[in-house]
Amino acid sequence: MKKIDMGYFLKILGLRLMLLAAILIAPVCILLWELPQMDSLIATFLTFEFLYIFFWLPNKILDSNLTKHSSLHEQALKEQGFVIDYCFSADNGVFFLDAVNGKFAVVFKYNPKELQFIDGATLDDICTHNGEQINNGTRLVSCRFTINGQKQKIDTLRVTGGRQIHMKDLTVLEAISKADMLCERLTEIKSKATLQKG
Repeated sequence: MKKIDMGYFLKILGLRLMLLAAILIAPVCILLWELPQMDSLIATFLTFEFLYIFFWLPNKILDSNLTKHSSLHEQALKEQGFVIDYCFSADNGVFFLDAVNGKFAVVFKYNPKELQFIDGATLDDICTHNGEQINNGTRLVSCRFTINGQKQKIDTLRVTGGRQIHMKDLTVLEAISKADMLCERLTEIKSKATLQKG
């Protein structure tokens, strides 16, 4: 299902590398100026700039492009008679579900210009995965399914930094509810698309 626009991906990677080069040049300038407490200044500057520029800025650009293009695609879908009865924005893309007509479309973060359609009849093994661990916590909640036998998932909760959230926490319960909703819609899309083919 995932299809990445390599040109777009390389552009973002190039931006990150250029910004990283700028980060590496800055300490040289600080050294040449011979400022007091040079080591701590360089370390602080590098840490902050690395986190801000290498991670935050490119992700902001990606998210902004995804939002812009998904809005345009949503409008185009409506004009084509696509009934969006459920739309879900995940970290990696925006998913448009039309259970009325048995259609499923997605715009991916790394390829926001292209709207991709998935044949609903190829969906199988649709289920919610709550990611429960031994200590009643979870790091990941998702709607899982296969397309032509290939495993796919739409994350409704992803906890970073090795942390876990308790299964009874409202955040987890809400994520499970969203995953259940996605599964319900995908099952309806599968049924409708299969009927249309038969």
